[in-house]
Amino acid sequence: VLPFRLQQHALVSASGGAGLHRGGSALKMEVQLFAPPSMVTARNRDRSMISAWGVEGGQPGAQSSFTRNPYGTAPEELRNTDIVPLQPGDTLRLIGPGAGGYGPAHERSVEKVVDDVRGGFVSAARARADYGVALKDDGSVDAVETASLRKAMAERATTEHFSHGPGRVAFEGVWTRARYVLLTRILREVPVSWRFYVKHELFRALEGRTAGADGGTAELLAAYG
Repeated sequence: VLPFRLQQHALVSASGGAGLHRGGSALKMEVQLFAPPSMVTARNRDRSMISAWGVEGGQPGAQSSFTRNPYGTAPEELRNTDIVPLQPGDTLRLIGPGAGGYGPAHERSVEKVVDDVRGGFVSAARARADYGVALKDDGSVDAVETASLRKAMAERATTEHFSHGPGRVAFEGVWTRARYVLLTRILREVPVSWRFYVKHELFRALEGRTAGADGGTAELLAAYG
């Protein structure tokens, strides 16, 4: 008997980026552990901060999440924690990232959006907000409102090739190209055994500190000491 139980394994509604071609849905898994001491590794989870890109007018996918004891009194969001110790009875919920959409969402056929809602891939609220498809209480299409919504969406559509999402925009406001170049130089100059430690200490020191006109190199050097 294995000392864990797989409690959920399912797709996540409204997690794929909206688009002419909708992004693929995220996968959710919930696992409950029963044997001490248990440890779970979940490395390279940057999609908890940075979404999969939307392309050619498509929207970015939903970010991933990683939660310890989601049904408890104090659920803990672990983000991109590498190694997670667990006690008997603890539950881990892992939700992967949704894929980005391709092409303008208001150009997806109304029939396909309705099918997405019926299949549980998109909620009625997201169909209206992201695709401009208004549904009545009985699930039928409000043709007049849909035409109005889609006309407005077409008028404000952008021509950007990529849509990175707010997570990446915020991250790059802190970790500019100039800071990364300097960080690489710093790490090259310290012993290999210190690099992981130094990198994470500098990330902590600069968390949330938006770079100035010089790209933030002065702050990085000050944090390095």
